[in-house]
Amino acid sequence: MLGMLIMALDDLRRLYTSADITAALTLEGLLGTDTVLAPDLHAIRPTPARPPPPPTCAPCSRAPS
Repeated sequence: MLGMLIMALDDLRRLYTSADITAALTLEGLLGTDTVLAPDLHAIRPTPARPPPPPTCAPCSRAPS
């Protein structure tokens, strides 16, 4: 059981590293700006596959820079 836990923790570490690299490359692809995440842009043209986020959503409540 301990061996399975250690392997799972190693998988989790690799997953975290991959997610961190993916997020960094995505931000690099956006040229370092988060204006594409602005809530007013999503209000103008919402994605039809998803409902709009609730007003208490943390990423939507921060002020754009």
